[in-house]
Amino acid sequence: MPFGMVTPLEWVKMWKSECLLPDDAGNPKFDLAAYVTVVVCSHSLQLRFDTIYAFDGRYFVDAEDKLKDFIRQTLAFMRKATLKNIEDAYAILLIQVRPKSAKDGEWNSDPLIPFQNGVLNLDEHVLGPHYRRISCDWGVNAQWHDWAAGTPSLEDAEEAKIEVKKFLTRVVPDTDTLTVLLQYLGHSLARADRSDQHVALLYGFGSNGKSVFLQVLHKLFEGYASSVSLSSLATNRFAASSLVKSAVNIVGDMSAERLTTTDILKAVSGGDNIEIEQKFKARELVSTKVKMWFSVNELPSTADNTHGFYRRMLIFPFMQIISEEERDTSLLQKLTTPAALSYLAYLAISTYWVLAGKAIKPSEEMKQLTATYQGQNDLLSQALADQIFSLGDSDLSIPKWFFQEVLNLYAEQEGRKPISTVKITAKLKDLTKGAVSEKRPGTGSDREHVWCGVGITDTGLALCQTKEIVKENSASKDEIKVVKLNMMEYYKQKKDRPYPYSITAIS
Repeated sequence: MPFGMVTPLEWVKMWKSECLLPDDAGNPKFDLAAYVTVVVCSHSLQLRFDTIYAFDGRYFVDAEDKLKDFIRQTLAFMRKATLKNIEDAYAILLIQVRPKSAKDGEWNSDPLIPFQNGVLNLDEHVLGPHYRRISCDWGVNAQWHDWAAGTPSLEDAEEAKIEVKKFLTRVVPDTDTLTVLLQYLGHSLARADRSDQHVALLYGFGSNGKSVFLQVLHKLFEGYASSVSLSSLATNRFAASSLVKSAVNIVGDMSAERLTTTDILKAVSGGDNIEIEQKFKARELVSTKVKMWFSVNELPSTADNTHGFYRRMLIFPFMQIISEEERDTSLLQKLTTPAALSYLAYLAISTYWVLAGKAIKPSEEMKQLTATYQGQNDLLSQALADQIFSLGDSDLSIPKWFFQEVLNLYAEQEGRKPISTVKITAKLKDLTKGAVSEKRPGTGSDREHVWCGVGITDTGLALCQTKEIVKENSASKDEIKVVKLNMMEYYKQKKDRPYPYSITAIS
């Protein structure tokens, strides 16, 4: 029976006889192990995250605290509620449940989605009853209806359908991009599907519907949506446990975050096993079936410029500014009615079904955004954004070798790979539309090859590197001394003269 559907007293009346075994004289006598067996079987108990879960009529839920009260109360009604019996009952229960429980990889692994009114089979496109033998610990906060077969008998269903369509086409007017958005939402609902490794980034400035859309998602996944930032995942050892228990991770404006590491993002989006730690629990290596949604006003800078990172990004442009005159203060309420959530889920799942197992592919405008994003995050663009160098002034110049040394040092300090001279040349000319040129001014053998139109800033010259200097000591043995030199000092040491070129002041 679903846990919590009957009171402890009602349960005792139903199951007390099953807790009695004959003694040596053949008389029925309370048996603690038999009592525990009945508790386990009658509630289909499972062990998940080292915690007792019970079937509540739709799916499995954390029942550990309620179960302890249930044991205490039922034993009290049977006049067996000694402290020893209560403690022993729970200890026996753990021993019985552990070997019978589904393994981590078996949870939420079937192509099934629990809705409020039944379980949708994604393979057969059929809604069936909730069933305790399905190892599932989450559910959608909506009913499933096949809206193509007719409008369901939900309150204001037609109005909800109109509002959802109107909102989606207003904030994402490109038909192909909207299709991808719905496909990824369908993929998020299809929690067992780990074939796609994407992460959703809703990108745009101002009042453009991003926040409303994410609030609707929170409502659709209510109870199974976490909001763990990437920085928390990197620094808080307990944060990952929230991801494992969630169907989606939804984070509003993460524009201020710089992605210094993307390992956890790749692991989670790739469905890799990750180590979780919960307070007062043992560490576990568990599988992740969470889909990631982020909202950004600015695309976050990152030290990861690999194909593996950018191919994961589904960047959805939310560029349509909603004016004060258009703004509907009751919009969120309209989009989160039972009918609206049901219709949105139908749109997402029916669009997801069209994929038929194929990978989600970004639209053309999304591809252009990703290419722009990748261009902004290359090493040289990042150095310019951090004001290490300056561009555009024809009076500026910098020795090519020195430019390379500063850029390499910057790359090392940012945890990035250095780039070759050939790539630097191509990138500089691309950024300045060919205005940067190469020259070797002056006379004599000490002339330097320089970039014209590029200069270093005082911020760039302040970068420090560690150098080992060999120094003769009084004992006639070479002594290695480690010193820090900023780049201005480094140039002077290298060329035996002060830095002779113009410096752009930043500070």
